[in-house]
Amino acid sequence: MTDATEELYQKMWKYITSLTLEQGNSGLEIAAVMAAQAMTIYKTILPEDEYEQMMHAIYNSRQVVRKIELPDVTIQ
Repeated sequence: MTDATEELYQKMWKYITSLTLEQGNSGLEIAAVMAAQAMTIYKTILPEDEYEQMMHAIYNSRQVVRKIELPDVTIQ
């Protein structure tokens, strides 16, 4: 990752954490919204063949995605 990409990743992570831990949103709902938005952005900016390649790449990398360690927090 470039420094700019890493910085953006950290900003987004902080915001997502806030949505979950401070505002009580479901992680599943947040992930669904983010995935839909990401696919919309890819569909908008990539030519059709590259969009299809991206979707295949995402699907094919599903086994290498790692879990994160979450704090033991119950959101009421």
